[in-house]
Amino acid sequence: DETAVLSRGYELSLLALALLLTPIGLIFALLASHLISLLYGDEYLGATASLRLLGVVVVAYGLNYMTVTTLTAHDRPGLFTRLLPTVAVLNIALSLALIPSLGATGAALAAAVSGAALAVLGMWQTRSVLGGIRVLRILAVPAIAGIGMTAAVLLTPGGLVVQLGVGVVAFALAA
Repeated sequence: DETAVLSRGYELSLLALALLLTPIGLIFALLASHLISLLYGDEYLGATASLRLLGVVVVAYGLNYMTVTTLTAHDRPGLFTRLLPTVAVLNIALSLALIPSLGATGAALAAAVSGAALAVLGMWQTRSVLGGIRVLRILAVPAIAGIGMTAAVLLTPGGLVVQLGVGVVAFALAA
């Protein structure tokens, strides 16, 4: 059945992107202070929470890109673009609520929640075109590998290079 093949292809594409982008997002989240110190200096460590939250945006971006590409390839891009006003309103509302008290961290939180919401809604829309998409199957392996990477980084003493190396190896072994 052609629909089953297309559904499986979409699942595998999302899995590949999640396996590629999850460790990058986790590097932002887990090693934010090291990265900021290295790239910008200690005077910018106030941005640590923002960078941690933007790790979610890294993964959501890839999932959203594959979803909109898949829907466009099936001549249904409108299904994705219909989601954008809702997610834009969500982002604006969260920004208005969070930025006054949290500043850049509030903006990053609004972006992370909005990006994740768009990913979930986009996969739901794609499911209406391709049929059954097994989201749990797609996200289980990157989630388990991410837990392994997180544990490895948090349990490893040392600086950025050591923690980065151990974390990436742990992710690869767990995946």
